[in-house]
Amino acid sequence: MLRKEAFILYLVLVMFVSGCSSNSLEGMQKYQNDKQGIEFNFPEDWTVTDKSMGQGITWLVVSEDEYIVLEGHTGPFINIYGFKPGDMSIISEKLESLREISDGKDLTETTSKIGGKEAIKFVTEELGEGNEKGRIVFYIIDDKDMSMLIETIELAEDHDNSIKKMDNTIKSIKFK
Repeated sequence: MLRKEAFILYLVLVMFVSGCSSNSLEGMQKYQNDKQGIEFNFPEDWTVTDKSMGQGITWLVVSEDEYIVLEGHTGPFINIYGFKPGDMSIISEKLESLREISDGKDLTETTSKIGGKEAIKFVTEELGEGNEKGRIVFYIIDDKDMSMLIETIELAEDHDNSIKKMDNTIKSIKFK
């Protein structure tokens, strides 16, 4: 009888532990580009559009819909721009436009790690009105191997679920 109780306890414990261990890759697919030296996971119902700009500039758009230049973004998105090491000119331009968009309001600046590299994270105060209300988030990586800008806009209409998908995608970035 003791064996049977121990076995039932063991099964309950196994079911409990397996139920608690969530697979963070569930519902995600993998993007990998050896030429650009980047890989990441993104939501399975999203797409990655490669809009490489030539001259060593990479532009990846991770979004709910394929990115079409004339139409722009139609839903939550992540722009990933990659440059030659030390090429901060485009990043500086984007950062300056971020300051203009925030209309002189302070940008919160913190540090973060993305793919094992130091990143500076800039976040605007909440901008806009109604459903168009949101914040712009920039991550900037600049080291001897690469310069990179990761940009998202967290709109109120995107809700927490989409913002979580964007955060999980950014956290999954790895560099080769």
